[in-house]
Parts: sequence; C-alpha cells; structure tokens
Amino acid sequence: MSKRVSIVKALAEVFKTIDGTSPYTTNLTNNSYPKLKFWDEVNDFPAVYVHPTSETRDYLPGGFAWGLLGVCVKVYVKSEEESQEQLEAISLIWLGMSVLLCFHSPI
Repeated sequence: MSKRVSIVKALAEVFKTIDGTSPYTTNLTNNSYPKLKFWDEVNDFPAVYVHPTSETRDYLPGGFAWGLLGVCVKVYVKSEEESQEQLEAISLIWLGMSVLLCFHSPI
C-alpha cells in the first residue's frame, strides 16, 4: 500500500468517528470511504468520499524534502428541506479538524 493510499484511508477512518455525539451534530453512520464517487452513484446519505489529488515535492538542503498531497473531500447530503444546514454542520466539523501530513524523504 502506498503512502498516498494510507493517508486517504486514515482520513476516511477519522470521518467514521463522526457519530452524532458531542461535539458532533451529524451522524455519518460510518458512511466514509477512501475512493471517488459521484452524486448519481451514492445511495446512502450523508456520505463522505475522500480521494488523493496532486502531489508536489519541495526539496530542501540537507536531503530534506516536503511531500505535499492534495486531498479532495466530497460530502453528499440529501434532504427535502434542510440539505444546506446538514452540509454546513458537516463542513464545520471539517474546519475543526486540523490535519498536517508530512514525511521526511532522503534524496
């Protein structure tokens, strides 16, 4: 398993901990997956899909390199009246999570 896949799987597992108990107001009922899905493919709501995007490297002196991985988080909610409120509740949770992923790579 690559580091990119490991990072995405770890983020999906973090989202699975959102179960509606304090401090969370939304229950994802374990609907968090480390893959790409589009709206027409989703059957269970709310759902979070996480997948990696581009990766860049910043090489520094002394053989140190920063690896920066972009991660796309897609959140799907479906409701007749309150879909915007559900989406805002989930996005506030995401803003509360601060994730810094870095690794040291010798040249």
